[in-house]
Amino acid sequence: MTTKTRDTNPTDENPDLSPTEIFSLLSNKRRRYALYYLTTQLGAIHLGELAEQLAIWEGEPTTDHYHRIYVGLLHNHLSALTHADVVEYDADKELITISDGIRAVRPYLDLAECEDMSHSNR
Repeated sequence: MTTKTRDTNPTDENPDLSPTEIFSLLSNKRRRYALYYLTTQLGAIHLGELAEQLAIWEGEPTTDHYHRIYVGLLHNHLSALTHADVVEYDADKELITISDGIRAVRPYLDLAECEDMSHSNR
């Protein structure tokens, strides 16, 4: 097994985000899945689109589950992601855009994605 190393610290991109904060941010599976989806999209996506995709990935694409995800994103997860400067959220238009702060999180997110994919039907 080969491990790639970087000459720079990933948190150098966002010096206000410590490894502990990154791990805390990524400790929630729904936030990780939101970031997986957002990092594959070009430009802004609507909050409803993200909630719909997460409901599908979670294997329960019902209206009730969609609404629970939507509310959870709106009242919990988006605030954590915007506070960490990983996404930008336009509340008036309900649009989410990945921000440059993702660079600090990306190496950890990629590792988590490998693990999540080995245990998921996503």
